[in-house]
Order: sequence, then C-alpha cells, then structure tokens
Amino acid sequence: MGWFYRRAITSGTVTLYVKEYLDEQKVYHIDIDQTGIAGLKGTTELRILDWQEHEHTDYIFGTVRGKCRWIRAADVDDEFLKKGWGKEMDDSDAMHNHIESVDKGWVVDQLWGFEDVQGERRYVRHLVVVKGDKRIERRLVYDWQK
Repeated sequence: MGWFYRRAITSGTVTLYVKEYLDEQKVYHIDIDQTGIAGLKGTTELRILDWQEHEHTDYIFGTVRGKCRWIRAADVDDEFLKKGWGKEMDDSDAMHNHIESVDKGWVVDQLWGFEDVQGERRYVRHLVVVKGDKRIERRLVYDWQK
C-alpha cells in the first residue's frame, strides 16, 4: 500500500456501505464498499461466511486469500481478539475473518462484533496483523446507523 493511501486511511473518515444477504445455498454474505475522505475509493470486502478460502485482488492490498465464519468470541484462540467484548457478545456470535496476503507475506485475523464504548453501542473490529516476527494488535471502533 502506497504512502498516499496509508496517509488518507489514517487521517480521515472512512464510510462503510454494508449489504447482508443469504445466497441460494443459504450461505450468509456481507459485502462492504468503503469510501474515504473526498470520495477516495476504498476497498470492497466480500465476506462469505462458509469458512472456505476465497481469493480476490484489489488495488490497496493486492491478492488476498481469506475465509470467514460465525464464532463466539470465547472460542477464538487468540487472547487479544477475544478480550473486551462485554456482555452482549457473550450471548452472540462474532464474525471471524482470517486473511492471508498471497504476495506480501502478512496474515490478519479479525473478530467483528458490537461493544459498549463509553456508554454507546458501537460496531468494533479487533484485529491482529502478523508479518514475519512482527505482530500488531488494533481495535477499530465505528459509528454506525441502521
């Protein structure tokens, strides 16, 4: 990812447009289109919750291979991913994403769900990025509207 895109992503608001649906085989899909500041086109996330590997290429992350599923946060192996969700997620499934870069050598695991953040219900992603011996842990908190 180039300097310009990294700078735009970290310094501005990103808007996610989410579409959820079941396909003909009753497999759950979540499609997310992202738009950044000044209409800068982000990526499109096509999540198919069947825990099968799916590959796609975009201009920011290159070619990636990933799989997604519903899972209880308590059942995730990584301590960072499963901590801090609170009561709501004790009784609900979160979405687990495992994504590997085909050509850049990084791996990311994410858990998506909802948390109480300063008294407000927020959409949150816990993510762990690993490349070689480096590990980065982040928590992304989003505003959201139905």
